[in-house]
Amino acid sequence: MVSLGIVNLLTVIVVLPHARNLGQDILQSRDVCGRTNEDVCRSYREVLQKNLDLEQRVRKLELLYGNKEQTTPTFNIREGGVQAKTQPINQQDSRNARDCNDLYEYGYTSSGLYRIQLTDENQILLPCRMDHDWLTYTMISEKRGWAVIQRRDDVTDFDRDWVSYKNGFGDFTGSFWIGFDFLYELVRTNNGSAHFYVRLLFDGEDEQHFTEQFKMDNEDKYFNMLKERGHHSPRARNMSLGTGGEFYTKERKSSRSSSCPNSDGGWWMYGMSLCQYLTKNPNSKFEVDNARSLTGILFDKSVITWTEILLHLERN
Repeated sequence: MVSLGIVNLLTVIVVLPHARNLGQDILQSRDVCGRTNEDVCRSYREVLQKNLDLEQRVRKLELLYGNKEQTTPTFNIREGGVQAKTQPINQQDSRNARDCNDLYEYGYTSSGLYRIQLTDENQILLPCRMDHDWLTYTMISEKRGWAVIQRRDDVTDFDRDWVSYKNGFGDFTGSFWIGFDFLYELVRTNNGSAHFYVRLLFDGEDEQHFTEQFKMDNEDKYFNMLKERGHHSPRARNMSLGTGGEFYTKERKSSRSSSCPNSDGGWWMYGMSLCQYLTKNPNSKFEVDNARSLTGILFDKSVITWTEILLHLERN
């Protein structure tokens, strides 16, 4: 009897990714449990819940990027890098686009995952924002394509070592860091300078930002950020002032007295002279604020519940 129940269970699992009402399936799972033993019942519920979690992540991506056809799990960008769980947008003619703005100028106006010609030999997958409703700083309000190089929307651990920040980690449907292997190459191949736009959602409702125009040194100089100019909205002031200099990860901070000891997560840190401002950064740990029932970065008596960092290359 048990073996028959397992066969029925496997049949359900095979067709499960095509089901559209997984919540109802979970509610109805008691019928299956009644026909199988306890272990099979538990396995069935676990599989249903995992599929429900996956579908919710896919729907979140659809809301972010507005492309409902991007729902098929595919492949990783590279070993140890960011997971690519969605199909890239079909590019009939990318014309060897070197960044998201190239694609925008070529007529690609849908936000999503694209193939970018990083170098003559290498292509990468890169999430691009082609919408512009989020831009609130009028000095850079002209339409352009932006590469998404970081996003935080859950408790994914960002307090990682140098190798992790170099390779990249996370997945494009949720929280991720693109990795310096790609980020530095994007900046290096550009003839001008790069422009960050850091989006910060305070207390789940108030979006703030800071921007940095900069050049970047190579890994030998710890991807040192050479700031040229910037701008910040009021609540993001301190985080903006403290950003710059060499990039630090947890093992570098423990071995060098010049970093900011209270700012966890990998980030650019000027050093002790500006640590009073950089108590937290966009890659700091997500914690629970029980008083407000919010989870995020605890910063200046607020909770930053979501972050996104976008990159645009300023061409000469």
